[in-house]
Amino acid sequence: MLTSLHAPIVRPSVSLPAFAREGGFELLDAPFRDGIVAYSGGPGEAVISAQLRLSRSAPSLVYWEVGCDAQHIRRERHGLMRCAGARPELRVSLQGLEPGRVYWYRCWAGGRWSRVGHFYSASR
Repeated sequence: MLTSLHAPIVRPSVSLPAFAREGGFELLDAPFRDGIVAYSGGPGEAVISAQLRLSRSAPSLVYWEVGCDAQHIRRERHGLMRCAGARPELRVSLQGLEPGRVYWYRCWAGGRWSRVGHFYSASR
């Protein structure tokens, strides 16, 4: 019986810009192997941060989303960010979140989703 060590390639449910569809960036199999950190910066604020693992220093696209549930059916925020450099970092600042609530997040790059994580926004 054959098993795969890699998750199937899943595309995000957004239309990517032309430079993403045409390629021009290359990531290792695990661009999020160093993990993703999310923390609350204050009531209604949060930051999502990750150091990407690139196979070369070409610009890379990262799609991120924050939802109200672990399955991301109720997506609150999402975006597409271009990261570049030898050790590119994803850094997303969120504002206007509901204080004292749990939010779920994940990122997509190089044809792979990160693991789903969660954070609590600070109470007032």
